Amino acid sequence: RKTMSKSSEEIKTSVTLEVPIPEEPEIPGTLGILPVRGMVFYPKLTLPLMIGKPKSLKLIDEILPGDEKMIAVVTVRDDSDEKIDSDPQDLYETGTAVRILRMAKVLPDRYQVLAQALARVRIKKVIGSDPYITAEVEAVPEELAEDAEVLAMVTNIKSQFRKWAQLKGVPEQILQIVDQEEDVLTLCYLLAAQLTISVPEHQAILEADSVKDKLRSVTKALTHEVANLSLAEEIQ
Repeated sequence: RKTMSKSSEEIKTSVTLEVPIPEEPEIPGTLGILPVRGMVFYPKLTLPLMIGKPKSLKLIDEILPGDEKMIAVVTVRDDSDEKIDSDPQDLYETGTAVRILRMAKVLPDRYQVLAQALARVRIKKVIGSDPYITAEVEAVPEELAEDAEVLAMVTNIKSQFRKWAQLKGVPEQILQIVDQEEDVLTLCYLLAAQLTISVPEHQAILEADSVKDKLRSVTKALTHEVANLSLAEEIQ
């Protein structure tokens, strides 16, 4: 099956947690849309992005002088499509509102930005596609829970991640970050971002409203990857 790439021509990311995310960020009703291929952006994380598509560069140029500096990052459904710029109909409906924190022009046609992923948004209506896609959007609330079942699921998912991380040779510092993370939704998105599952599977995790459903999906994927990595280690 086709798995989600950790980098693409359009945009490259690595996940950090260095910038605190507001608990209830205020999302404007209209946002410019940044299409991305081969990956899904999860809320609650801070992401360095490399941007090079013509319409994406125009979007960044226009929003940076403003106060909000906010856009919506939305995944392209078919990342095998070789269009230079994506059309609105090519995109999933649900994406993530992000705030641009910093930008550096590394080449005339290449920007590096640090983006703070805030919350899920759904495209309600596309307003235009030139010079870049703009749309009416609405925030999509998460269904949170902190009952005994969730606590048990968190214990299990952290245990599976530790097994996964040891098999992958992940630095101890990352393990400590995961062990100490107390916000269930942040934990879920942080671990989901590490998975080598398909783009539709990542998108399904983003679109799931219930944090319990997200935890189940991430735990299942982690368990599957641990089994595969363990088998590969035994064969070697």
